[in-house]
Amino acid sequence: MIGRSRELLALTEAYRDAGSIPAAVVISGEAGIGKSRLVSEFLVGLPQGRGVRGSCLQLAGEPLPFAAIEEALQQLPSVVSDRGGPESLSRGETASRLRQFDRWLDHIEAMAGDDGPAVLVIEDLHWADESTLGFVTYVARSLPRRRVMLVMTRRDDQPAATAPVGEALAELVRVPHVRSIPLARLTLGEARDLAASLAERGDGNGRNDRGMRSPADVDRLYERSEGNPYLFIELASSPGDIPVHVADVLLARVRRLDSDAQGLVRLAAVAGLSVDDCVLWRASLMDEDRYLAALRAAVEIGRAHV
Repeated sequence: MIGRSRELLALTEAYRDAGSIPAAVVISGEAGIGKSRLVSEFLVGLPQGRGVRGSCLQLAGEPLPFAAIEEALQQLPSVVSDRGGPESLSRGETASRLRQFDRWLDHIEAMAGDDGPAVLVIEDLHWADESTLGFVTYVARSLPRRRVMLVMTRRDDQPAATAPVGEALAELVRVPHVRSIPLARLTLGEARDLAASLAERGDGNGRNDRGMRSPADVDRLYERSEGNPYLFIELASSPGDIPVHVADVLLARVRRLDSDAQGLVRLAAVAGLSVDDCVLWRASLMDEDRYLAALRAAVEIGRAHV
């Protein structure tokens, strides 16, 4: 797996050791960095029927309670048959909820084999509701007595849906056996390897039909994508204008800025990859305090992508 061999090895080793060491992993990184792809590659290497996965979801900006848990449990016939899924969980007393959590864990643990534990994958934790975070935290703290490995993904460029969820995420990564695997952007060498792989999947003769017909083209696309694998592949597939869905991904973080910071980003974009600070200040027509506040906001939202 290009650019992710160390991370895949770390996941595989965590699974191998999970019989004696509790294993919980949080894979983090910006949108398009390859979190889900890494999880898929990991699951492919496991014995069949050893893992289930679900994704946290939002509807009209609000997180759906237990969305990821329900998706994961629906992959287990034993849960469906006894109607023990999340829809059966009432907002009762804590003891009742914990008993239900244990029932779900029993179903998941039933996938474990002599050669390894069961695997529960919860994706997009940044969109989790508080109930889901409660279950995930309970699972993480239950691992020392369970034959279950917990794998989670989250975007570190996306704020948590609510402040309590953000606090719960912060507490989760402090659990002693919860380890973090951050995913970095591709290096230029890795991007070139990815380009070669894409070319081999072109017409079968080594000719790249994705707009990368020379090393210079590859380097240009790497510069435009800044090493983000998703953006690199999408730009390579559309050598002309940036596809609308890619533009939406790029603009999503900018839309979270206030009007001053958005205007500053637009001015900087006109200048290219770099712009002199004094030039940008004069072009902004802002006073010094207003300019510095806008600049600070723009830099902070970009820093999460470095």
